[in-house]
Amino acid sequence: MIVATGYYPDVADYLFSPDWQRDQPGFIIDRQGTIHGGQGSQHVIALENVGEVVKCSGKWVIASHPDVEPTFHLVPYEYCKCRKVYEMISDHQLNILRRLLKSLLSQLKITFPYDNQLGRVCPRAVQGKSGIYFASSYTDQRDDIHAQVELVMLIKALSS
Repeated sequence: MIVATGYYPDVADYLFSPDWQRDQPGFIIDRQGTIHGGQGSQHVIALENVGEVVKCSGKWVIASHPDVEPTFHLVPYEYCKCRKVYEMISDHQLNILRRLLKSLLSQLKITFPYDNQLGRVCPRAVQGKSGIYFASSYTDQRDDIHAQVELVMLIKALSS
């Protein structure tokens, strides 16, 4: 399962958050592409990402924390009919994610068919079938990682 961390000043803050308690990732990939041990399940990967961003006074700000001045550059990305804008998962993060997923798929001997229901509740995920899913694939109560087209294409490329 792939999740987003939500806004935290750094990975250490995420590790002590209610969001970490909910997700319990085994791996966290920060914006620079460093993989951190998440002390959770090796079946969950968190991507450092603030989620939705909004434009305020000509600058992009974190929708959930508009008063926080981020110490990093937000790169917005628009990809859905929902008319919201999300922080983009960088090419660097995606390349690291690709390597990590390939390694885990090989180690765990997992193969899976691509399922085009990423980003919404997916019967294959709910039934426990093999695959790479988002948290929102399991329940409509989750809306955490945005289905950025490059992320979807990465998962599609890894399918059998």
